[in-house]
Amino acid sequence: MASLIRDAPLGQLVRWLTGNRVFQYPEEKSDFKLPDAWLRLLNDDVSTTALERDDTTTPATGTHSPSSASSDEENQIQTAELDLRLEKTKTREDTVPNTQERLEADEIHNLNKTKSIPIIPRKTKDGSILVEWYYTDDVDNPQNWSNLRRAMITIVICIYTFVVYLSSAIYTTSEVGVMERFGVNETQAALGLALFVLG
Repeated sequence: MASLIRDAPLGQLVRWLTGNRVFQYPEEKSDFKLPDAWLRLLNDDVSTTALERDDTTTPATGTHSPSSASSDEENQIQTAELDLRLEKTKTREDTVPNTQERLEADEIHNLNKTKSIPIIPRKTKDGSILVEWYYTDDVDNPQNWSNLRRAMITIVICIYTFVVYLSSAIYTTSEVGVMERFGVNETQAALGLALFVLG
């Protein structure tokens, strides 16, 4: 609930008035600690990108696991996780049909979203860090939001859009009244709409 208020204009105003002491972001709290993967990356211990990792690298931890110690199921999960992370955006024609393999990959992906697995940050060849969520179950990640929160945000966006279009339409019907009341021409009467759209 605090995150909803924090991200609203009222919450931002309260944050500004209190010098960011109220409605703090997780990174602003005194007990916040970066995950180890991020600390290693910032200290330049990790410089490989996800595309340069081999198949024996675990996506969740970035460490090599010996093949003798891991079971076949763990290897399949790791491979599916890596495939999901490296999968490029596809068009409707390029998407994989609903097969058993896709269903299993989707189930693994949904299962991993409920686990608190650290996400390995990636660094590009030019040294830029690609910003990700810290954990797979991060509450600020829109993919982890509840259906109620998604519906509420969608409704707010729809209301904002409705108000913008309604406000401009309401003014255009009153331009004749503005011209008569203030004795201005049509161009000057349209200035109210022009300023609204500019704003």
